[in-house]
Amino acid sequence: QAGTLALGNAAYLYLGVGFVQMLKAGTPIFVLIVLVAMRLEKPALMTCSFVGMITVGTLITAATTSEWSALGLACSTCAMVTEALRVGLTQYFLKACKFSVTEGQYVLAPSVS
Repeated sequence: QAGTLALGNAAYLYLGVGFVQMLKAGTPIFVLIVLVAMRLEKPALMTCSFVGMITVGTLITAATTSEWSALGLACSTCAMVTEALRVGLTQYFLKACKFSVTEGQYVLAPSVS
């Protein structure tokens, strides 16, 4: 979570506030990719189509903005990837390891605080 916070805040140094907020809408794309890669999710066709629409919208936003920085875009993308990894690992502990909510909080609280 520290990586998400640090990289997400660094993106604001190089990109406009509105553009960063529009890019953050792309986080579900990375979450789905991570969950599929970890074999925690088998996406349905409907899920893939909705995430595809989000992807197209995010790409259009990124392509049509007049002021952007490669470093800011890299920071924002890395922040989304670290957030997706956090969500994927949380899902792994709660689902694959069959932890209860209380056990999951006990294990995950030190790493995400």
